[in-house]
Amino acid sequence: MIKTVGALLNGLPQGFDQLESAGMSVSEALDQLVARHGEKLASELYKDGELRPGLAFLVNGRNVLSLPRKFATQLDHGDELIIATLMAGG
Repeated sequence: MIKTVGALLNGLPQGFDQLESAGMSVSEALDQLVARHGEKLASELYKDGELRPGLAFLVNGRNVLSLPRKFATQLDHGDELIIATLMAGG
């Protein structure tokens, strides 16, 4: 399951998608999501071929950047990938 929190409002307006992502990496899951939803989603995720700053990617509540394999982390059946907009404030 891929969910969004304050992110991808145009490309994934329902706020979630169900992918059979077992055995694929986080990066591959993002590629499959873009293949399914097209350019509108791609423009929200990527800029100049890189992931847009200001987005956080969480696998089962853990930031992908804190995982040893980062975006190469393999997803298992039932894993949840959340794409969220980073916010600052006090």
